[in-house]
Amino acid sequence: MRHSGSSFPQRPSCQHKAVKAFHCSDVTMQDVRRIHQKFYADTNRQAHNNFILRHVTVETPNRQRSRIGNMEYRKKIDFHRSFKLSYCEIGSRRLWRPKQEQDSDRYVGKVFITRCSILGERNKGEVNYNLDMGEGKSKLKWGKPLHSIAPTVTEEGTTLKKEKLQDLNILMTKHFQANWREKEQLTFFKDIFEKQEAMNEPNEYNSDIGEILEEEEGLVV
Repeated sequence: MRHSGSSFPQRPSCQHKAVKAFHCSDVTMQDVRRIHQKFYADTNRQAHNNFILRHVTVETPNRQRSRIGNMEYRKKIDFHRSFKLSYCEIGSRRLWRPKQEQDSDRYVGKVFITRCSILGERNKGEVNYNLDMGEGKSKLKWGKPLHSIAPTVTEEGTTLKKEKLQDLNILMTKHFQANWREKEQLTFFKDIFEKQEAMNEPNEYNSDIGEILEEEEGLVV
């Protein structure tokens, strides 16, 4: 349903005088009022659409250029796209490495771009685990910067669970391949596995602790 307004219609304010068919400014106020009355004589929306189609001529415009265009005549513009990863706090640093740099010099290992219907594009960066910064790097957590994530300190001599060591071995193998113990920057994790393996080995001297010895007749107290 469409109803007419309570006030008088406004005259066209456009200045279409370049083409003979577009003389909108030459239409008088009397003609505008008559068109307005005939258009809102029926409140049915379909009747309004039919009124527009009955008094309007649709023509296909003549294109002055092709739809695709010739790429040879287009000017090539070099641009650099940058975005900020706030929860990693590495937005001010470089994200793409030059060809002469090594993998260990990169701040970001992978960049994921997810296209959303509301936000447009959502960017997420994964820290490069091969980066040698002189300190241990943990996995990123949502909403926390990289420098605020500190690993839990465990006292020396504490026996770790077997499942935790298995998960750590899987994680190291995933990011650094099966020969990760041979890399110098992973000596800290290598020492952890060697200490835990030494602690879990059976001790020959303490193997008889807790056993009940048989009584002998000659040893009576």
